[in-house]
Amino acid sequence: MSASTPDFELRKVIFPLLECSVCLSLLCEPISISCGHTFCRVCLVKSLRRNRKQCPSCREICHISAENAQENIIIKALAISLDPELYETRVQENANEKKLWSAVYPVFIYNESLFPGNKLSLHLFEPRYKLMMTRIVNSNRAFAYVTSYRVEVGDLALVAELKEAEFLSDGRCLLEAVLCKRSRIVEHYIEDGTQGLHYCRLEPFK
Repeated sequence: MSASTPDFELRKVIFPLLECSVCLSLLCEPISISCGHTFCRVCLVKSLRRNRKQCPSCREICHISAENAQENIIIKALAISLDPELYETRVQENANEKKLWSAVYPVFIYNESLFPGNKLSLHLFEPRYKLMMTRIVNSNRAFAYVTSYRVEVGDLALVAELKEAEFLSDGRCLLEAVLCKRSRIVEHYIEDGTQGLHYCRLEPFK
């Protein structure tokens, strides 16, 4: 492509707009967060694991599970159109690192023993669980179901897959979910600023 062609000039304008400010390369699996900034999924995961839950650019609080968040499909399409070979190379580079991730889920704590295949009907009104539902309907539509009020590493959890959710005018949520696979908690934390919303990282229970 000649340096004087219109396509080359357009690329010079667009490429910086599709550049991740963390890795300084073409955005790959772009995740847009509430402040409006967009990062590669892998870059955002690394940043949020190293630091407090803040945007790597503006430091605004970032309440997101980047491992599971939905991609910005418009920005992804633009990045692929701009340089499909580079985008595919970046996908392959990130694949091995992503294999090392174990899934992160918000935790719903309820003192009733249930089993894989059971259905779960809930009316959520606590602020932390209203926040949880807002997040999961915009990500992987799943959460961890734990029956012990003391969530600890090594405990078992069930992954609950959301089937239906209805948000009422005051923010309460009615949901229907199905409990699926058993998993083991390998990491646990309570996120700051969420009035006690627990998160856990899970691995398959064998």
